[in-house]
Amino acid sequence: MALAGIELRYLVDAITEQVQGYYISNIYGITKDSILFKLHHTEKSDLFMMISTSGVWLTAVKIAQMEPNRLLKRLRSDLLRLKLKKIEQIGAERIAYFTFEGFGKEFVLVGEFFGDGNILLCNNEMKILALQHSIDVRHRKLSVGLEYAQPPSSGLDIFNLKESDFDELKTTDLVAAKWFGRTLGLPKKYVEGVFDIAGIDGKRIGNLLTDDETGRIFKTVKKIVSDVVSGNHKAVIVRNETAEVLPLKLGKLEGEVTDANSFIEGLDTVFTENIIKKGKSVQSSGSDKKIKDLETQISEQEKAIETVKERTKNITNVANSLFEMVSKGIGSIDENSAQEILANNNAKLISEKGISLIVIQDEKIKINTKSPLQSIASVLFNEAKKQSGAIASIQSIKEKTEKKLEKFQ
Repeated sequence: MALAGIELRYLVDAITEQVQGYYISNIYGITKDSILFKLHHTEKSDLFMMISTSGVWLTAVKIAQMEPNRLLKRLRSDLLRLKLKKIEQIGAERIAYFTFEGFGKEFVLVGEFFGDGNILLCNNEMKILALQHSIDVRHRKLSVGLEYAQPPSSGLDIFNLKESDFDELKTTDLVAAKWFGRTLGLPKKYVEGVFDIAGIDGKRIGNLLTDDETGRIFKTVKKIVSDVVSGNHKAVIVRNETAEVLPLKLGKLEGEVTDANSFIEGLDTVFTENIIKKGKSVQSSGSDKKIKDLETQISEQEKAIETVKERTKNITNVANSLFEMVSKGIGSIDENSAQEILANNNAKLISEKGISLIVIQDEKIKINTKSPLQSIASVLFNEAKKQSGAIASIQSIKEKTEKKLEKFQ
């Protein structure tokens, strides 16, 4: 779920009231999109504040890290031990500034809670020091070293609405609900709720509405905004295909509806569930890749064992063939009859840079062609034994890999 601007205003005011006099005692990276701040006060209980690309809330749950966060190291370096001076919403936008000060320094953490979201660390002149991800689009550019730029504002200021602001609704040929959503920038759930509570069909064309109907819509909007921002509401959690929390009931709600003790606690429940679900998905994806990598390693290790066994067998066969030569009265490995027997065992003699080698498949073994055949056979048996010794080493590595794989299954 995405926060509405009016919901963010309530959160900023409510959290500001609770964090007065607190400073940052620790910072934890939970996911790449979520950062948990531990707030300490000399006379009050510690608080935990989560800032993510979804929004900001106080949480009763300390989640373990699920994936690296690129901002964590920088935030710890700059913000630890600093006081949380103030939290501000920028107009009616879904943007909040968190100002930290102490030791002659001041930093502003910007949370953008719309679209893909973003978290940026700026100095007191709003120069960007670090950010979750850079942006380069037509209306603004965000990257390290640049001054932070807000997105262009759109629509009316929902916190200062006048009835005359709805005059355009009376003349538009757009569907009333569409005009409403575009002009006020409210999520669909609020648009539908306003028309439902006002008892007006939101699919009607705007210029077909009566003055009485537009007046009812205006009064309904003003009351909803006032109730949400002031905290005069009773939050509910709505679960169907997804879960979301509403500060108040907006008309007819579909799905399983349960009461929440407060909007912040409801957010803590729903957003924490979302973070854990996403984190498990990331971990599961990482685990699947790790399992595949380990399975590949085991397959390669099994192939290596079979290759060594085959090579050892071939070298041993050639060594035995030398005794066959002796039994046939062959006195030297250089003789033609010896070469024929070697060829029958997929072996041959070569010379490289004056050094005599016997090649058994792709394996080259140095020998002295002047030595007795029994001595050459001994050289080959020793080589086969040395090669065979590698099997135990590979098998040991394979067993360790299999144990690692068991932990993921």
